[in-house]
Amino acid sequence: MLYKFCCLHVPDDCVMSEWSTFSPCQCDRLHPSKTRTRVILQVASPNGQQCDHLNETLSCSCPTYQLVIGRWTDCVVESSNQDCGAGERLLGPRFIHF
Repeated sequence: MLYKFCCLHVPDDCVMSEWSTFSPCQCDRLHPSKTRTRVILQVASPNGQQCDHLNETLSCSCPTYQLVIGRWTDCVVESSNQDCGAGERLLGPRFIHF
């Protein structure tokens, strides 16, 4: 019986890092979202399992605020004679978080 040695190439699969934590919710967009990423640690050989996506994005919720108009401030007269003169009152807006 004759023997001949041979070598079989086992394909290398893609190796990726763990997912990062999600970024904070991006609330300055029409559709708020958060993203996480990962990197390729080893590229796959031609017959190996190829790498999957590197980014993942999910929708998220942002805080809601409502503008509320407050009360008028007391009138403040801007002259040396505090009994008479042009005065000023301010109307202070504020934001309420829901």
